[in-house]
Amino acid sequence: MIVTQQEREKLEEKLSEGWQLSQELFGDPGCDIHDFMLENYTYFINHVDSVEKLREGLRQLSPITDDALKVAESMSEQDFAYFKENLPAYREGTKTDKKYGTLLIPNRILAVGLLGLSERYGAPDGAVLVRLMETMPIGDRR
Repeated sequence: MIVTQQEREKLEEKLSEGWQLSQELFGDPGCDIHDFMLENYTYFINHVDSVEKLREGLRQLSPITDDALKVAESMSEQDFAYFKENLPAYREGTKTDKKYGTLLIPNRILAVGLLGLSERYGAPDGAVLVRLMETMPIGDRR
């Protein structure tokens, strides 16, 4: 996985400002990105009630969730309603279209989970995600 120069700059800017996440959206009072866990993302997806709040939450997590944000930015309220209605089927794997799979688990969050890095190092998912993005090679995604 690579990170673009723009993503690296966005990451550094957010970290220098104190990267806080919304309690309303992520269900964790005072949740800092370094304390972020996959459970916070699951809470967010389960409880978000509009496409605009979905976009807002993904913007708060950007650049980590930019792939999911791109999907959300193309959604209408009807698309959002369809996604929420079918959320259990997407999670069970019984929904065959892959259109909203990235919303369930963005690629960088998926990588941390698959590699078991949080468990291996005894660190919250957010801290691992930030560190990965800080150390990923910078590439060009054309």
